[in-house]
Amino acid sequence: CIGVNRPADTARAAKEAVERGFTAVKMNGTEELQFLDTFDKVDLALANVAAVRDAVGPNVGIGVDFHGRVHKPMAKVLMKELDP
Repeated sequence: CIGVNRPADTARAAKEAVERGFTAVKMNGTEELQFLDTFDKVDLALANVAAVRDAVGPNVGIGVDFHGRVHKPMAKVLMKELDP
C-alpha cells in the first residue's frame, strides 16, 4: 500500500514504487477519513485513481481500498465509473 491520501502524493508514491520494481500498487480510495457519500467525492476518488494511472502507465496493476467508506448508493456509481 502506498499509504498516502492526497492525489499528488499518491501519484508520486505510486511512481516511486514502480521505479523500485513493483508491478502493482494498492492505494487508499479516499482522502484521510472521509466517506464517499456525494458525487463530488466520487469525482475526487476517480481523479486520484486517474492520477496514479497517469503516473504508472497502463501496465501496472492498481488496487483501490475504500476501507468501508463508501455508502451503498455511491458504491454502484463508483463501480460503474471505475470499470475500464
